[in-house]
Amino acid sequence: MGMAARRMLRSAGANGTVGGQPDPNPWTPGAQPTNSNVGLPGVGNPALSPNGSTYISTSNITYTNISRVGNLTLAGSNVTLIGCKVVGELIVRGNDFIAEDSDIGALSLSGAKRVRASRVRTTGVVGKDGVHVTSDVGRCEDIVLEDSYIGNPMLTDGSHYDSIQVRGVDRLTLRGNYFDQGTIFDSSYNATVFLEDAQGGNYDIDIHNNWLRAAGYYNVRLYGYNQTLDNNVFIKRDPTESDGSPNAGPVIGNSYVYMASGNTWDGGTPLPLP
Repeated sequence: MGMAARRMLRSAGANGTVGGQPDPNPWTPGAQPTNSNVGLPGVGNPALSPNGSTYISTSNITYTNISRVGNLTLAGSNVTLIGCKVVGELIVRGNDFIAEDSDIGALSLSGAKRVRASRVRTTGVVGKDGVHVTSDVGRCEDIVLEDSYIGNPMLTDGSHYDSIQVRGVDRLTLRGNYFDQGTIFDSSYNATVFLEDAQGGNYDIDIHNNWLRAAGYYNVRLYGYNQTLDNNVFIKRDPTESDGSPNAGPVIGNSYVYMASGNTWDGGTPLPLP
């Protein structure tokens, strides 16, 4: 799939919201992201560049078509990745970070503000969540994850895996993503979307137009405030089961108050949530 077709996954259109506020980058739902139609464009990979430093503090820079083997921390601000590959965990500690059309083993945001990840594919890191957001060294704010495939988990004995785990954020938007844990049950899976009430709590959460397939005990666990769960598709862990079957897979675990509408099973049956 070429770059132009990939960008159709995120098309300009109707106004929406980000964290309950008007969206500065209007967005409309597109095609379902998969393990093969997002991430690096084309069939090839960028040439591997020398490993270099594991910690880069450079600001105001765009990296295009580069690849990095090993974990990497980006501490500078106004950093953009386009068509890049990180074979390892990418830790973002700077503000104003953008990733587009890239493969990332696992994406971790640590105290980052104004982050947008579009058409990203997670390729897995042993023992790491697909995406991890934490306000450990500062407050995470204005985070948008869109049109991305968050899959390929790599479990270890005793590990706890979430497709995305959030520990403290102000204004988080998850839209048009496929959070995929596969079809085989494993108790190491916690949730596709886990908002943990930690590091100052989670406020102003929009989760809409995503595809969610959980392989553990829960699908979403929402310990946040002012949170909405709209127009998401819950994909059955066992595709042979009928919509709503007890064996179709988990839906929602214990959560704080949230607003929900328009959610369905992948077969199209409406899914009223408690």
